[in-house]
Amino acid sequence: MGSKEAFGFSKEENPLIAALPPATDYWTYLTLIEHNLDKSNLSTLHQILKDDLNLTVNIGWDLVHLLLPLLPDSADCLELIARLGNPREVLLKVTECLRVIDLDDFGREDHDFDDHAELDHDGIVRKTTNDQHSSEEPHRAILQFKTLVSMLSVLHPRVRTKYPSRFLSTTLQAVLATLQSLNTQADSAVPEVLNLIENLQKTKRPTLPPRDSSNQILTARDHPKAADPEASPVLSAQEERPAEDAAIHNRLLQAFLTHVAEIWALSLTHDSDIPGMAFSTRLYEDIYPSKLVPGRETHSTMFKSDEKLRARETICERLLALSRQLGLDKEEILKATSQKETATGDEEADHDGQEADPPNSPEDISLSKTGVLILLAARAFYCHRDQFEEALGDMHIFYEHYNVVNTHVGSPKFGDLTDAGTEPEAIVDAILFIGLRCVQKDRVGTPRERHPTQRTEEVPIDAQEDDFNWYLQLIAMISSRCFSPSLRFQAHLLTVDVLQSNESDMARLGFLKNLLEDCPFENLKAAAVGWTKGEIVRANPLTSVPNVEAAEEEELDVNIRKIFSNHFVLRILAPFLFPDLSDAHQSQGGDKEEQLVTLKLNLGFHMASLNLLFLLFSPQAGLRDKLRVDRELGPQGTWDVRGRFLDPLKSFAGGLRGLVETFRGPHAGSRSKDADELQMDLMVLEDALQKAESAI
Repeated sequence: MGSKEAFGFSKEENPLIAALPPATDYWTYLTLIEHNLDKSNLSTLHQILKDDLNLTVNIGWDLVHLLLPLLPDSADCLELIARLGNPREVLLKVTECLRVIDLDDFGREDHDFDDHAELDHDGIVRKTTNDQHSSEEPHRAILQFKTLVSMLSVLHPRVRTKYPSRFLSTTLQAVLATLQSLNTQADSAVPEVLNLIENLQKTKRPTLPPRDSSNQILTARDHPKAADPEASPVLSAQEERPAEDAAIHNRLLQAFLTHVAEIWALSLTHDSDIPGMAFSTRLYEDIYPSKLVPGRETHSTMFKSDEKLRARETICERLLALSRQLGLDKEEILKATSQKETATGDEEADHDGQEADPPNSPEDISLSKTGVLILLAARAFYCHRDQFEEALGDMHIFYEHYNVVNTHVGSPKFGDLTDAGTEPEAIVDAILFIGLRCVQKDRVGTPRERHPTQRTEEVPIDAQEDDFNWYLQLIAMISSRCFSPSLRFQAHLLTVDVLQSNESDMARLGFLKNLLEDCPFENLKAAAVGWTKGEIVRANPLTSVPNVEAAEEEELDVNIRKIFSNHFVLRILAPFLFPDLSDAHQSQGGDKEEQLVTLKLNLGFHMASLNLLFLLFSPQAGLRDKLRVDRELGPQGTWDVRGRFLDPLKSFAGGLRGLVETFRGPHAGSRSKDADELQMDLMVLEDALQKAESAI
């Protein structure tokens, strides 16, 4: 070690120099550092640690928690400790610090940053000196996390042990726990985590050249790293690593990558309607360019022009590249995504701070099903975009995609069945994209087209129709309840495609009846009315023959002989399409406020029913005679639609007319806006009522 005066200070001027061992022992000196360390003497400490290797080895690990609060100024010292300190001790300390990063004030603006730090591609802390405070400066917790992860990239390769996977298991759990705690800010930290994976994998990519910048100072790059002082001579000279541990090491990285993909996907947010990676919407834009609104910016264009979305795309592509480098091939991803959920469900990695024991074999390590789903959707999307080999293999709606939907929609992982359709948008987008891609490739299948190994042992024949209904109900819930308008539209398309793919008219009718009868969401019931209308129109083209008997004789169209082409469809569905309102509205009595709520909840459903009613009675559609509409829905028919549905609805609307004037009265206050909305709703409803009555 150089003389104490070599630092430019006398003993009296700087206590860190005056007390250097052997003047004091290591623990006394560590205590002195703890009481005197601040930003002003970080450069002195850095020089001391650099010159005195024994000191760095003995106390470097216990300086990590003292230096973290001083970031970004302390970045050089932490990098030095990662390179020269005892790798095992420092590794344990970094893991401990990862778990105790202070997230209580996350989102609070830190004014202590005079400059900031970034991390280069190889996981090395890079200090930048800006005179102006960055408006997008990372929160202190983000910076601490990224710095600690960058230290792991240096520390793990330094540890020479026969079973390095035991160290890796502990640290990866700590990284995941903290990464998940960053919530919506996790996406900003994911690039550094991917750098860690790249540095830990067996085959590393060549180091990229530094990015040009006039204000960036590399604090370390390819600096020498000290040997592991606790490694045996044999391992230091020629590492003898069991093949089983190498397999565990690789499987840990594979699983870690899938969990990182899950956390990253769940953290994605955007000001516009950009759900996750918008795979499903971008697929639609590519397949149906003629259906796009002229002049409206597409999601595909946004991912090319928006800087944040381009960065999102880059991370996704890096995740895919790493999955391939780690050996996660297409077959394994398909198997992990499509396999049937077990009774207890696959437990995801512990992200709650509970540390699991190191695995004894690769089979003990499970992938994140959600993360694998994101990787599968990304592979399939980029294969479609770049016209590569299809990534979905022989995947069908039934039962591979059915299992995907059943695992993620309405599952305990994201709430429960009552929350179905409100899952994170990135997950919903991936699910819908894969489903739409299966439909596009004509790989729907039916519950009765099982592979021999999947037949009745798993799902009995009498439950197969329930599978069809259950799948459609979950997708329909997305079309009704998802927060993203673009995803609701894609879910609607997938529901219609799968519904119409089933050749059994009774199966399709059963799904619509169940939805209309039991669904608690009026907007979904309104969609079911629209799907019923579509089935009737599809089965009864305008050019069809005048009567069903002639059509059956000539066999002009296979659909014309099915239930949607005869009056039984009305007999079965009329009570649900045009419900009896005579008692329902009377039960509310004179409570106008309750009636107003009822109107708002049911307006979409009633409008859909009135439009269908107009179609059925309209002479232009040609359905009145073919479906025997008068006999089924007339006053003397099976279901008196006027007495049960139209008249009570008309009376109900008329009764609310007086509420408009009440809301506009002198004491209405803020209710005047409600009056305008109510008047508009009533005008729309009464217009539809008038059209339906005139058609009848």
